Amino acid sequence: DRQVIHHQDIEARYIRTVQRVNNENALQDIGKIELIFHPDYEQMIVNSLAIYRNGQVINVLDNQSFEILRQEKELENQIYLGTKTALLVIQDLRVGDYLDLQFTRYGANPIFDGHLFEQFQMNWSMPIKYLNLSIKTAKDKLIKIKTSDQNLKYKKSTEKNTSRYHWYLEDIAAVDIQGQTPYWFMPYQMVEVSDFADWSAVVAWAQSVFTVEKSTTKELDQLVEAWSKLPTQTEQVSAALDFVQNQIRYFGIEIGVNSHKPRLVKDTFSTKFGDCKDKTILLQTILQRLNIPSTPALVSTSYHEGINNMLPSPGVFDHVILKVPLNNKNYWLDSTISNQGGDINTIGEVPYGAALPIEHTVSALEPIKFNHPHIEKKHVIEQFDFSDNNQTKLSTQTTYYGFEATRIRHRLINQTHNDLQKQFESYVNKLYGRAELSQDVTFKDNLDSNLFSHHELYNISNMWEQKGQYIYSDIIIWGLLNYLDIPSRVIRNTPLALPYPLNLNHEVKLIGTGPDFQTDEKDLIINSDYLNFERKVIKTQGDLQISFQLATR
Repeated sequence: DRQVIHHQDIEARYIRTVQRVNNENALQDIGKIELIFHPDYEQMIVNSLAIYRNGQVINVLDNQSFEILRQEKELENQIYLGTKTALLVIQDLRVGDYLDLQFTRYGANPIFDGHLFEQFQMNWSMPIKYLNLSIKTAKDKLIKIKTSDQNLKYKKSTEKNTSRYHWYLEDIAAVDIQGQTPYWFMPYQMVEVSDFADWSAVVAWAQSVFTVEKSTTKELDQLVEAWSKLPTQTEQVSAALDFVQNQIRYFGIEIGVNSHKPRLVKDTFSTKFGDCKDKTILLQTILQRLNIPSTPALVSTSYHEGINNMLPSPGVFDHVILKVPLNNKNYWLDSTISNQGGDINTIGEVPYGAALPIEHTVSALEPIKFNHPHIEKKHVIEQFDFSDNNQTKLSTQTTYYGFEATRIRHRLINQTHNDLQKQFESYVNKLYGRAELSQDVTFKDNLDSNLFSHHELYNISNMWEQKGQYIYSDIIIWGLLNYLDIPSRVIRNTPLALPYPLNLNHEVKLIGTGPDFQTDEKDLIINSDYLNFERKVIKTQGDLQISFQLATR
């Protein structure tokens, strides 16, 4: 049961949940209550907490009380929200009990200036017996309502100065979550509510929030002066982006209005830290000093282009990037990604799908198009040497381009070379049995070109197996499996996500096989609306080469 009241300076959200403890595992989840709230603008009241057992009602709060903890769940993501958690571990909860929790939150973040917008989930991966949703607003307040299913009908009623929108459902079936779906796909039924008339209204709100004083410091002015001497604007933008990405660490203090309002530019620069909005405004300010136009743009890391199907509101966004029109292209720069390497023409591009530039002329979402999807590549060359019947030598050279290079750099930052070597060796052991590195893995990072490569050498014992009059071995094209593994649910009625952009080339060379060597592999070409795949087999005297190419569309 969810009831929202939004009128006459009152903002309140009442929530009631009644859950049955079906088994011992449910005791762990239901028996611990954690209610998170923002104390700087929210007040939370627990209205009641009761256990229903064999016709009896047990008031939990007669013998227990909540503890208030300063527990920051987002700190591991370098975000400090200033939230508190009301925690209660229920005593003597038993299988078969019903737990009835009722609480109310009062207040809302003042950064939204009294606007109403929210998304309400209407089904879950568990069955629901009864569901109630009520939204009460001022009678003259204009709101938009969008439902993801035509059966989610509501009733509207009015009394005095208020309007009430009401949904009531029974016997809601559990949602079959099939996994591996695209960002834009929403498996649950949703009700959206917003009092923003259109995207222009969201832009107007965002402009008021993102208007901050942009004075700089002497040190920053000196850096800008040095960057201004670079010969091209591409180099200037690349240098400024590299500085903000790698010299201003990612950390956000997002208490109250600072959840959306950027800090002063000089504060972000002086403290050398900031979150996405702080770093974006800093980068924008630097580019302004370089006479290069740019615009902050709101995006969603959760829904990507799925926001095209949502009602206009600030609530669909959770990230800010910078749009830079340059050389007849729009560059979408994410100042929170470190260790990208190269310049703005070789760095990886994040597939956010759609954005809302914060500019007064903008009245619609803008699609984010890739400028250089062809550079998002991974190239694997494997050579198996079968000259020694007792031991196979395997050489693997892997080269990463674009965002693939950024990902492998981050792995090396978070792990030692030795740990990564062990992971590589363990993976080859799973593929082929007993495999040992014959020397240390060599890593090469060309930051200027945004290329990263590593080379592995293995000795593999007992790779061949006897089968009748033949000996055989399976060669695993692991480069493909990493992207096109069989989904956990093959029979499905939901879309299957494919990575994009992806350009993979995996070459396998088999030498020392002898003239009697045979393979079942044949040339193959598959083209579809979603991918292009090609397998090519070249056999010479005693050797064999098979190449696999995969590109998503």
